[in-house]
Amino acid sequence: MESESTEPTNASDVPLLEDAPHDNGNQQNLTDDATESSDGSIKFDKLGPIILNSDGTMSRIPNWADMPESEKAKALRLLARRNKARKEALTEADSQS
Repeated sequence: MESESTEPTNASDVPLLEDAPHDNGNQQNLTDDATESSDGSIKFDKLGPIILNSDGTMSRIPNWADMPESEKAKALRLLARRNKARKEALTEADSQS
């Protein structure tokens, strides 16, 4: 039994990618959860902040979208301090090994 190849036979068979959208303002919507700033960075604000776990893995708060703004503000302050401390501890542990 011969296997069929799914590889294109020549360059004209390769599908071309569309050009990336151009930034016509300060922000451009990429998806419902992501926006691109004028500096080229992509922000996922609707997904919530990244949590740096003590083992170096990262996660997010699963119910971020359902949290009231006051609770989000408190969480951001707490996570900023905790992430900074964990990053310093992980960097120090990495430099000692």
